[in-house]
Formats: sequence, C-alpha cells, structure tokens
Amino acid sequence: MVCKEEALLRDFFKESRESLKFVLSKCQKKDFLSPLMAVELHKIKGHCSMLDCLKLKELIHQSENLLVANNFIDLEAQLIICQNELDFLYSEKKELLKCKLKELLNDGDHSLFRLFGECDLLVKNVAGQIGKEIEFRVAGEDYQLSQKIFNSLRHILVALIINSIEHGIEKPQQRILKNKTRSGKIFLNCSFHDHQFEANLSDDGSGLFIKNKKKVSLFSGRGEGLRIVDEEVKKIGGFFLVEANPGVGTTFTLKCVA
Repeated sequence: MVCKEEALLRDFFKESRESLKFVLSKCQKKDFLSPLMAVELHKIKGHCSMLDCLKLKELIHQSENLLVANNFIDLEAQLIICQNELDFLYSEKKELLKCKLKELLNDGDHSLFRLFGECDLLVKNVAGQIGKEIEFRVAGEDYQLSQKIFNSLRHILVALIINSIEHGIEKPQQRILKNKTRSGKIFLNCSFHDHQFEANLSDDGSGLFIKNKKKVSLFSGRGEGLRIVDEEVKKIGGFFLVEANPGVGTTFTLKCVA
C-alpha cells in the first residue's frame, strides 16, 4: 500500500513534469502568448518552496525571467535544465523529500493554530530575504479544519502574505519618508460564525494592487500568486475580495463554508 507522503510526492513529480512539458511544447511551437505558461511555472515554484527544493526553485525563477524577457531560445534550454534537475531530485532525493512531506503533514493536524505558526515563519523568512521589517499578528480561536479546507487555506494564505510583503509593505527607509513606523504590519484575523469561515489579511503598506510587473519576483512571480488564490477559493466554494487604499494598506477577505 502506498503511503500518503509517497502518493503526494509522486503527484508533485508528475505535475511538475507535465507543467515543464507543457511550457516546453509552447516554446517549440512558438506559442508564446499563452498566459498559462507563467501559471504553470509558478505552480512548480510553489511546490519547491514547500519542499525546500531551492535549486529547482531558482532554475524555475530564471525561466520566469526569460519568459518575461521574451527570450524563448534561452528559455527552451533552461526548461531542459529544469527537467534534468527534477529527474535528479526524483532519483537521488526522493526519500529525503518524503520525510519532509511527512513532517509537513504532521499526522492529520489541520488546526488553525498550526496555520498561524506556519504563516509566522513564512513572514520572517520572506521579509528577511528581501530586507523588510514586519510585525505579524494573528487573532482567532483554534479550530480543526477539514483536510480540503486546510490545504486550500494554506495555499491561499501563503500567496496573500507574500503579496503583502513584496507588493504592499515598503522598505524601512521608504516607510520613514512617508511618516510611517519603520516596521510594516500584517494582521491575520480568522473567525467562525454559523458554519461560515472568514479570514481577513490586512497590511499597512502602499495599498497598490500590482497585477503585472516587468521584473519577476523570486517569491510571487507576476501576479500568478493571486491567480492561484482564485483557483483555491473556487475549490472550496468560497469568495474572495480585495480592498486597496493607496498609501494606507490592503485588505484581503476570504469567506467559505467551514
């Protein structure tokens, strides 16, 4: 019998291979306008972040930059390098990745407090790497979520928090010039009412909702992160709102049946 970790890892390699094959085929057919190319690359990068596959993540990041620059000759060669690295991970690092997955799954713990802890670590990691200072606060009672809601909520919160850190919160010196505190603030508030779950993620950043950037970010890409949010929200039958107030901040609101 195949264990849960092995099945998920198998899906990761299968989906990543299919995504790379799809993007490579678009390059070879010179079908360069397909928006799905960027989405497929971003999906792989998200999996790499979760599993700490840093080399493959960086290679995918370089592929995204080549895609943005319309450098399709080098992109095709880069995608082949990505495929080789994926094959190496499968042949040499599969058992190590399986252990990492087992740790992440944590034997069925689908609690809201667990997500709070993961989000706190994410904020410290991403903010530190891009030179921003952020205070992260959470509010809400603990609650055991279904596995489906938990998995989708994890993807959603990761994408939204990264969006706030990178696109919303300014760097310390920029905030000081705007008469703001040196450290930015991100607040996550979750609540349950009559079987309805609501999550509000707000920041006190620039409030500018950036959809398309010329430069690709190592973390959030060119807005594909928010496309992933939309996909995950639809999976759980919820709805999603964004309220941006220029110069003041942005609030993301998610509602779904708990």
